Amino acid sequence: MFGGLALASDAGNLPQIPSRAGRSLFGYLVSHRDTAPSRDLLAGLFWPDMVETQARRRLSHSLWQIQSVLNEGPGLGNHITASPTSVSFNPDTDYWLDVAQFDEALAALKTAGDSSLDPTSDTLDRLTAAIELYRGDFLAGFYEDWILLEQERLRQGLFTALNHVVRLSKSRGDFDQALLYASRLAMTDTLREEAHREVMRLSYLLGRPNEALQQYERLSSMLASELGTGPDTETTALRDDIASGRESSIIPFSSAARSRLFEA
Repeated sequence: MFGGLALASDAGNLPQIPSRAGRSLFGYLVSHRDTAPSRDLLAGLFWPDMVETQARRRLSHSLWQIQSVLNEGPGLGNHITASPTSVSFNPDTDYWLDVAQFDEALAALKTAGDSSLDPTSDTLDRLTAAIELYRGDFLAGFYEDWILLEQERLRQGLFTALNHVVRLSKSRGDFDQALLYASRLAMTDTLREEAHREVMRLSYLLGRPNEALQQYERLSSMLASELGTGPDTETTALRDDIASGRESSIIPFSSAARSRLFEA
């Protein structure tokens, strides 16, 4: 469900559920797989402007579309459970869901607490795998209120994962990897200045002061365009430190450079 809705079985990709309402409904049922929403709730949620009888007919038709697509995959016919009063996705069936894998990695990070920063732990591998699942926003292209809320929740989870990977990579001395994920964070959360400062620090310490200063200029241009303002004093001070270091030939990775730029 990252980047849109895609269904597949062991036999290969499944066709798209024909209607947009059907695709959104299926996404809702999968996302709320631990509940059994009533038909009345679903009819009112997805067809709020229709009279009840018409909305219930649309619901039945969308469920028929969903089931028709699932029936094309071997063993998928029992993934949707329907009764006269409720409909649900059966969580006891055999399925794989990218969002569930992503949430599981974030939950493990929260449970691990400070131990997640242990360079010998498997946290880094789990988080990088979770980040790779995030190919785009949750059900991108859909704009229902429940989807927008879920998009924001998962986007915040991505920010958390990216931040943690940057910290772990730095603790292992892998500054190239730290820069890779810091850059993704800065591109994903464009108004978060700390993310841009991290890119600047890492670029400088990897011997790329010009790239660090170019990052500042990109940030400055974006803030002027989007918010009519400029970088804050901390970001500007970092720019000045990097410019000064470039002029005075401070060697990246030296103790002087580290103490000045990685105090945070």
